[in-house]
Amino acid sequence: MDLERLLDYRRDAYREIFEVIETSDAAIRKGFQREAMALPPAKRVTKPSSASPPA
Repeated sequence: MDLERLLDYRRDAYREIFEVIETSDAAIRKGFQREAMALPPAKRVTKPSSASPPA
């Protein structure tokens, strides 16, 4: 079995579906740190409940 040929086939198939977004090393490190500490990536927006009056 030619594993390298199969890997190339899969990579080409995924390239047709997904777009690779280049990013900096610093952004990757920060993202890994946030994941390790289970921090949200951004401020969460909460919707007011329907029972409470609008502000």
